Amino acid sequence: MGINVIVIGDGMGANLMRDGMITHYMTACDVLCMDGTVVYKVGTRANAIAAQYHHIPYHAFSISPDPTKHGEGNVVLETRNTKALMSLLRRPTLDESIKAYYPVFDIIEPDLVTAVVTPKGILKPTEVKEHFS
Repeated sequence: MGINVIVIGDGMGANLMRDGMITHYMTACDVLCMDGTVVYKVGTRANAIAAQYHHIPYHAFSISPDPTKHGEGNVVLETRNTKALMSLLRRPTLDESIKAYYPVFDIIEPDLVTAVVTPKGILKPTEVKEHFS
């Protein structure tokens, strides 16, 4: 697509945005709600907030919204088995008495999304419903 891409590790986005190294924030979208709410991998919401703070546009790419999801109230977020967080290469990294929580997705509110890129065009989150109803 002609987009210059640099892969970075988790948690680096906000500082690189502050330093002017990121000019656009783009992600895929696991679920697009009819009101423009985006559901994507955990960490996306924090980056979307940082992007908004630093006046960087955030575009989510989606084939189409889920017509059964009107907004975040219709989304059930998946959590995964915490054992993956508590060991590395089958060796414990935490004492068994310590609890863990492993959410997989974030809900990104429409006001954090600049636009959603769809087969029907680049839409503002508020335009999703009118183009896909």
